[in-house]
Amino acid sequence: MNRDDFPQLKSGVIYLDNAATTFKPRCVVDRVNDFYVHENANIYRGLYDLSVKATQLYEDARKIVADFINAEPEEIIFTSGTTDSINKFTQMLDLSDKVVATDITGHHSNMLPWREHAKKVNYILCNQNGCSIGPGNCAEVNDSIDMVAMSMCSNVFGDTKSFEDAYGRSDARVLFFGDAAQAIAHKKIDVRMYNYNPLALAFSGHKIFGPTGIGVLYVEKRIHDKLRPTCFGGEMVENVTKDNYDLAPIPQRFEAGTPNIAGVIALAEAIKYFAKHQTEFFEHEKILAENAHFGLSEIEGLHIVSTKNDPIISFTVDGVHPHDVAQYLATHNICVRAGYHCAQPGLDFLEIGPVTRISIAPYNTLEEIDKTVSVLKNLRKDMHV
Repeated sequence: MNRDDFPQLKSGVIYLDNAATTFKPRCVVDRVNDFYVHENANIYRGLYDLSVKATQLYEDARKIVADFINAEPEEIIFTSGTTDSINKFTQMLDLSDKVVATDITGHHSNMLPWREHAKKVNYILCNQNGCSIGPGNCAEVNDSIDMVAMSMCSNVFGDTKSFEDAYGRSDARVLFFGDAAQAIAHKKIDVRMYNYNPLALAFSGHKIFGPTGIGVLYVEKRIHDKLRPTCFGGEMVENVTKDNYDLAPIPQRFEAGTPNIAGVIALAEAIKYFAKHQTEFFEHEKILAENAHFGLSEIEGLHIVSTKNDPIISFTVDGVHPHDVAQYLATHNICVRAGYHCAQPGLDFLEIGPVTRISIAPYNTLEEIDKTVSVLKNLRKDMHV
């Protein structure tokens, strides 16, 4: 790939915190600017050319997003991000009498909303190798669970295949929800591959080269009749009287108010860029991840806790707190993340505790991986451990 597409890389920083957010290619930055300079108008109601064009761009973006995951445009609802998507979805359904299972190693954003709205939450016991078997895990999905909400790729452990594991064991009546915040950038998602159970999923634009503040909630048409609006106001209704109202069709009924129009259009630009290079990106990430895992595994006192050869690499270092590891790397202009990564219950359950995380993107290089490994080799000596 052409690293010149990403202006922020010119600073010389080694950016390995891509699971938190990715850098943006110039085409995405330019697309936001172009909208506000040349195309800015509100959507749907205006009959003048600018509004008609903005509406068309917005709906064209919905189709681009839908095509990317093999969905239909009416199955795509725009939100402010994965967290917003999950919170909205938990309120769109009546969960007051439902038992929901979620993976204990998942992100807080795919745990707390279900705990807030469901009758009960059971935890699927997962680790770096997928789902375990026993009481309280996915073995119960066939009988006592109404819904399963799981990470499709962990932001700590990478792709553990836990989602596919639980999906394959489930009864057809069980609704599945996929937190695709990490998965969207690291594996091909085709929603039609999951044609056994009804499915919904969410992801954020900023983890796949798009802007912050824009996200996607995909909801399969099979369950549209179960959904209720959670936000009321302009554009989500067809007709309003003093005593009643008629809802607009889905997805507009779930997008009340003026949306992040520029964000949606720029997300489509990011997805077009990503889709054009997807095969190359995945192959390059695989090479980088394999080299990183090999190099890190050779360092005495460093313990990788994530899935082997995954681009999300979490580790601990004997005698050194993860925050100190991250700070040490920062002094060498290397950006990583450290702590619980909004996944504290899982890390505590597995008795791992906080970790340092390296997360790779396609614009990273073998030289950057080698430099990071080389720096970490001196960590414990420099820390006098």
